[in-house]
Amino acid sequence: MTFLPNHSGGLRHQRSGLSLFLIALLIGNCRGEPDPPPEVQEHLQSIALQHFQDMPVSKSLLPIADYDRWVGTRMQVQHDGRGHVFTVPPPPPVDTVLYDSDFPVLARQAQLTRGDIRAFRSQLLSTSQPQQLQPRPGLQQIDPATGPSSAHYCLSVPLFNADYSRALLSVHHCIPGAFRGLHYVLERRDTSWEVVYSRLYVIE
Repeated sequence: MTFLPNHSGGLRHQRSGLSLFLIALLIGNCRGEPDPPPEVQEHLQSIALQHFQDMPVSKSLLPIADYDRWVGTRMQVQHDGRGHVFTVPPPPPVDTVLYDSDFPVLARQAQLTRGDIRAFRSQLLSTSQPQQLQPRPGLQQIDPATGPSSAHYCLSVPLFNADYSRALLSVHHCIPGAFRGLHYVLERRDTSWEVVYSRLYVIE
């Protein structure tokens, strides 16, 4: 008995394989940007352990955004009652830290390099940002959804330069009666992170 090849079946098999490939490609494109590299969590945990452990740290990270992109077309028109019309930027989203993507003041005062600024800007504009500070032995954390309203720190999404030797981090010191926010620039020296610049800023 002689068996002849089923050419139509082979064609169907090829089409099926092509369809699966296209579906996989579409799913991959819909996933967006990849997760942040693991170094982000590793270094952020080290910073929290070294500098922010006199109070618990919130598990949720403060989101960050570029000021110019946020303001954009959202400028609000206001009247002062004397016939004058002017525009003002809207208040920032709740608990969101807004940065100027050019970082002019930070660059000058913290002596950041152009490479540092490029790396910070790229991460600031990225949609791939961590939302949680992952647990680590020795790291005191609270869940803002269930934790007490006692004193604690809220850390922002961090920005790192290309070789993870410098970091820009904003921190809300959530202390009853003394609530404040600070920008920090830190430098890594071996396994230790040192604060080289800090500046108080207004929290809306």
